[in-house]
Order: sequence, then C-alpha cells, then structure tokens
Amino acid sequence: MMNVGRICIKISGREAGKTCVIIEKNDDNFVTIIGEVKKRKCNIKHLDPTKTVLDGDLEKEFEKLGFTLFSSKPKQETIKPKKERNAKTNKPAKKEKKETKVVKKTTKKIVNKEENN
Repeated sequence: MMNVGRICIKISGREAGKTCVIIEKNDDNFVTIIGEVKKRKCNIKHLDPTKTVLDGDLEKEFEKLGFTLFSSKPKQETIKPKKERNAKTNKPAKKEKKETKVVKKTTKKIVNKEENN
C-alpha cells in the first residue's frame, strides 16, 4: 500500500493536514516524503494514503496536480566586521577601558530630639 509515488496526507505532527508524496521506502515502518512538507523521513503510521499514485518525475507530477512543493528561504550573506589586530604580535587588539567613577555611599546618622536635650 505504501509504495513510491503514492500521494498521502500527514495526520500527525506540526504538518498535519498537508499533502505529500512518498519518494523512497526506507524500511517496513519508514518512508521519505516531499511535498507541502519538508523533505524528511516519516513513520507510515503518521500518513493517510490516498488512491492516487504518481509515475515518472514525482516533483513535476505533484505540481501538475496543483500542489506546491515546500521551499525554504535561501540564507542571506552576512558581512561580519574584521577584528582589529596588533601589527607586531598579530593578536587581537585590546579594547580601551572606560573610566568609571567610584561613588562612596555615606550613612547619615539620625539623631533623636531626646538625645539633643
């Protein structure tokens, strides 16, 4: 029943209700799926098979039926600033320390009126 090309619907997990196609049978309990879900290994107990079976190029056939394949956003290049290095020792330059003021807390003694008398 769970053969390559069969369209299934995920019935558990965060992708429940999404449509997928079996692209590889790993063993008796697991298959590899693609479709509206991430390409991943999935337990066959988490899939509800339909009557439709695709032949040929599975990805193109899946899109012809009106479903979209899951695609992630490409990673953007990030520009990292280079660390300043000491020319003589080729070690990272030391950061300048900020001046900090030390404030001493003084305790005030409260004198009662009775002691003044």
